Amino acid sequence: MIPQLEFIKENIVHPNVKPPNLLENFACACADNCQKTSVCQCMLIDDDSQDEGFPFDNDRLSRSDIGAIYECNSRCNCDMTCPNRVIQRSKKLPKKFQIFKTKEKGWGVRSLQFIKEGEFVMEHVGEVIDARIASLRAVCYDKLDTMSYFDLDYDFDKKERRKVLSLDSNYWCGISRFLNHSCNANLITIPFFVENKDKRWQRIAFFAQRDIKAFSELTLDYKIESDEFDCYCGSQYCRYTKNN
Repeated sequence: MIPQLEFIKENIVHPNVKPPNLLENFACACADNCQKTSVCQCMLIDDDSQDEGFPFDNDRLSRSDIGAIYECNSRCNCDMTCPNRVIQRSKKLPKKFQIFKTKEKGWGVRSLQFIKEGEFVMEHVGEVIDARIASLRAVCYDKLDTMSYFDLDYDFDKKERRKVLSLDSNYWCGISRFLNHSCNANLITIPFFVENKDKRWQRIAFFAQRDIKAFSELTLDYKIESDEFDCYCGSQYCRYTKNN
């Protein structure tokens, strides 16, 4: 049976988590609805991701060599047709996914419709928790042999580990909770920001790495660095030789 869950559309926040730094709020003052993407202040926040130009073409991610996405927001002059609101627009479009039982990996997620390469697929949501709560829950999750959480660690180094927040999707979750691992995943993870660029408050977006046929399972590369990981992806590119 699917475990007892409560599905949510947006992240909820544990009461112990400090709110984002208001000094990290951002916005642009573009007068042309951000049509000149090379000068929009929101798009220029991450210099590394903008070196090769705006990473979207017709609302589809055209390259994955970016750090993070900083979308225009409620303080900007632009409206929802702005080219830098791809994720916000895409989240409002109807999508058809299905949780299904796989042969060897437990529950999984598949798309009931064709997905084009570069399309935004879904946001990973859950309960935002701090490092202390995450470490306490990890002990329980290990004993229960259940999933734990997604670390929001983009742009953090090891010395800042205690500042990293996590998304716990064991109870409050979206359908992305059931995404399985594959060494040849068809989804890619991109952190993104709206309203505030406090890096602790990054959000997680999944985009299609290639065209995905209807009724195909949606998968992520968990990037687990452990020989103990039991991989059942069945891919010719499987990195875990004992299951190859």
